[in-house]
Amino acid sequence: MITGATGLLGRELVDHLIDRGDEVVALTHDGNADLPSRVISQALDLSRGFSTSDLPSGGFDAIVHLAQHASYGSFPRDAAQLQQ
Repeated sequence: MITGATGLLGRELVDHLIDRGDEVVALTHDGNADLPSRVISQALDLSRGFSTSDLPSGGFDAIVHLAQHASYGSFPRDAAQLQQ
């Protein structure tokens, strides 16, 4: 399970895991993320209170938390922007 799957690092990780043949579950703000069709996407706003019952069912081999808080601001969408 990955939070921040549509971000700079998260999207790279998603693509790598899909290419490797792994099943990927992504938690996104609205569930309508532009992710590969093999990704299971579920809407969950991490900035609001939630419980484990709000998480996708099933076991996970790993949970990777890459989401940033919405108030942090805009993070570059491209690695080249980090050097500017």
